[in-house]
Amino acid sequence: MIPICLVSESVPDLALVVSKNAAGNQYLGHTCLTLDMAYNNARLIARPDSAWLNP
Repeated sequence: MIPICLVSESVPDLALVVSKNAAGNQYLGHTCLTLDMAYNNARLIARPDSAWLNP
């Protein structure tokens, strides 16, 4: 997930879900999530420790 800031440079508004291609040199964007949705999805994989993802 990559934080996307639309209104303010210091406060993310949403998270872009991405994956690397097979060669590992490009990212493919899949969907945009609200920060609440991103936090809930991140908790399924691992404990989130990014400051921008705090609820």
